[in-house]
Amino acid sequence: MSLAGVTPSREEFSKLVKFLNQTGSGSVFATHQLGESFLPALDYPMRAAGLLCIPISRTPRDYLVFFRKEVEKTVTWAAEPSKAISLGPNGVRLTPCKSFEAWRESVKNQSQRWSQVELRAAESLRVTLLELVMRMTETAHADRVAAGRA
Repeated sequence: MSLAGVTPSREEFSKLVKFLNQTGSGSVFATHQLGESFLPALDYPMRAAGLLCIPISRTPRDYLVFFRKEVEKTVTWAAEPSKAISLGPNGVRLTPCKSFEAWRESVKNQSQRWSQVELRAAESLRVTLLELVMRMTETAHADRVAAGRA
């Protein structure tokens, strides 16, 4: 294991790897809300709120992992989005707001989203690395066979 830059600690990353081992091994895994699918990540959003994981082998499961830190933002709504529905003279209705004041919500534990370009590049890198590993394995096997005949 090699960590560089702003990342979870070694202990945190070891736990994260166990989670990654449960995701599909044949494709890139990306999220801008890591804490939503892996709850322990809610403890370190400034180091890893988003994740891009590129599997580069099947057994053992090896990964190239990129992290993105939290980008806190404020979302402005025309009204509170979770407004209660009330019973009025015409039955159950969502009544209009009594004021025109905007409702703001602070969004946390999210990173910048991974773009389609980044996801395609990650998939291309995954395929290239797998081909490289297969070629190296074939070369090593051919060398062993040639050494056995010599």
